[in-house]
Amino acid sequence: MPHFTPEQQAIISAAGDLKINAVAGSGKTTTLLEYARAQPARTRILYLAFNN
Repeated sequence: MPHFTPEQQAIISAAGDLKINAVAGSGKTTTLLEYARAQPARTRILYLAFNN
């Protein structure tokens, strides 16, 4: 299991709606995947990414 930063741990263990603003290379995809794994099996997740 990867080691997560305190910021990533806060996201992974969060409940409710989230808005995350992060720079390139900050581990967004890894954090998102771990967050999804931590949710109940039939939870629906909407992930939006805005790029220039």
